[in-house]
Amino acid sequence: LFTTDAVLSGKDIKNWDTAKLLKNYINRLEVVYPDVKKIPNFKLLIALATAVGGINIYECDDKVFKSYINGFKDYFSNDYRRIRSAIKTLFEKNIGDTVIIPLQPDLVGEYYFINEMRSYDDINKSFLKTFLSTDYIDYFCTFMERCYADWYNEEYLSTLTDMIIDIIIKMDDENIAFQYSKVLFTITYNVNDYTVNLSYAEKIDKLLKKYQTEIIALAYSTALFNVSKRTNNYDKSLEQADKISELLNKYSAPEIALVYAQALVNVSNKANNYDKSLKQADKINELLEEYKTPEIALEYTKALFNATCDTDNFDERLKQANKIKALQEEYKTPEIALAYAKALVNATCDTDNFDEIVKQADKINELLKYYKPPEIALEYAKALTNVTCDTDNFDEIVKQADKIN
Repeated sequence: LFTTDAVLSGKDIKNWDTAKLLKNYINRLEVVYPDVKKIPNFKLLIALATAVGGINIYECDDKVFKSYINGFKDYFSNDYRRIRSAIKTLFEKNIGDTVIIPLQPDLVGEYYFINEMRSYDDINKSFLKTFLSTDYIDYFCTFMERCYADWYNEEYLSTLTDMIIDIIIKMDDENIAFQYSKVLFTITYNVNDYTVNLSYAEKIDKLLKKYQTEIIALAYSTALFNVSKRTNNYDKSLEQADKISELLNKYSAPEIALVYAQALVNVSNKANNYDKSLKQADKINELLEEYKTPEIALEYTKALFNATCDTDNFDERLKQANKIKALQEEYKTPEIALAYAKALVNATCDTDNFDEIVKQADKINELLKYYKPPEIALEYAKALTNVTCDTDNFDEIVKQADKIN
């Protein structure tokens, strides 16, 4: 849409980025509506309306917005009919009304808002306080989630966020702090960039330092877990897991314990070292002994399986598989059963003992009597395939193939 608009208006768009295309689109609106520049505060009111879902200039009671609305009204001599007609024309509405609507499509409105706020840097703290008020905060938080998703690389957006956090800290309102911490968390979930994620996780930490609530601590710990997923570096992942451990020591919440276990599994994924993998698994085992939840048991299972991937020793692989078996017998979940099957398949890859491989395959077959997911059946087929690779006996190979069939 924006590229086509630029080309049709005769622009050379070679090497243009998205921001330039959108800026051209916005400038084109000013050409279509030539009176826009004459109307006091109109561009600002569009930005404000975009952030809060629309502003009815005759029903808005906010004193910050009103001072700018009054300038708009005065331009039309506060003539209700002229104002309705102007808004209808400016926003290409089918009927006239007094509502300044958000700039559409969303991508344009978000970019427009960010840049307008940059222009009013000296007074936009008053705007931000209004955005965070009871009347507007729900829509504003949703709007900011979109801004972060689409424009997280905009430098001023980070500056704007710091201003929002400073205001929330001064407001002394736990609910608003938690609501905005969730917005910041979504960045770490949606954006695949380690540096950006770490930056916004640290912004949640600022809110946590002020409010020190378990629910914000959970948002921060989950954000740190997301940060750890955005890097393949073992030490960086472990650093984030250690931060979550500190949060758990302070808040002792089962939800944070689960996030910590998930982070440790993520660390073990990047260990590429048997001892390091086992170390993370042992930490999760300690959590399991304290919290005894099936969710943490599953994470412990994942870590044990990761350990089997980091050794070529049959006995060590079987040792970890037996730990998973014990978990399966205690918690009896299909997810742990599948992990046990995978660990047994790993074990069959590291022995030339035909009978031993058949023995591990038979264990997986036993699981299939109680759990029917096709994933376990697939692991059984893999184990049987490994059996066929370890014998030259034609009849034995056919026998195992028939089991797969």
